[in-house]
Amino acid sequence: MKRIILLVAGIIFIASCTKVTAPQTREDMIRTGKWKVTSTTKHSHLYGKVWPYRDTTVNVMAYTQSCLLDDYMTFNTIYKAQRHYGTYTCLPGDPDLTDVNWGLSNDGNNMYIYGKVNDWFYPVDTMDLLHNNINLNTVNATISYFSPTSFILTYQAYFPTDTIYMNAIHAGIQAPDLMATYIDTVTYTRTFVQF
Repeated sequence: MKRIILLVAGIIFIASCTKVTAPQTREDMIRTGKWKVTSTTKHSHLYGKVWPYRDTTVNVMAYTQSCLLDDYMTFNTIYKAQRHYGTYTCLPGDPDLTDVNWGLSNDGNNMYIYGKVNDWFYPVDTMDLLHNNINLNTVNATISYFSPTSFILTYQAYFPTDTIYMNAIHAGIQAPDLMATYIDTVTYTRTFVQF
């Protein structure tokens, strides 16, 4: 009987020494590996435009420069990440990588990225956004899907409607007065896959 009690006590002791590992957070999983964009869609809601241009969804990857398609990101320590330009660069002398900042908020449900991200995160609308003085170096996104090997970011860009904006300028109305009322909205949905 003493042996049985000692055996049970020994088993309980050994079982209590087993290390329990904490589950990985989204942040931990994002820091692991390289992340490549596999799809990007752009949904435009444009004021002042007539159908079929008012509400459209476009596969952005079909219009993205080929030199951007092999780019990828690595997310290192909190607040630091690198955008790697891949094998093909757009211009001679482009760097191999660019440092950017990143982080998660809202219990890991939102991601922000800031630094030189304009041509990669806003690949089609760069000229429109620059024309309207929109900050292209900041992405504030919702993580609309997450798994250990992929995630989807959804983010928006806003800029004044060209027709309304230009008519206002010619009428002497200050553009900031119109910004709150007449704003084109472009929503991007971008899928990252670990490789």
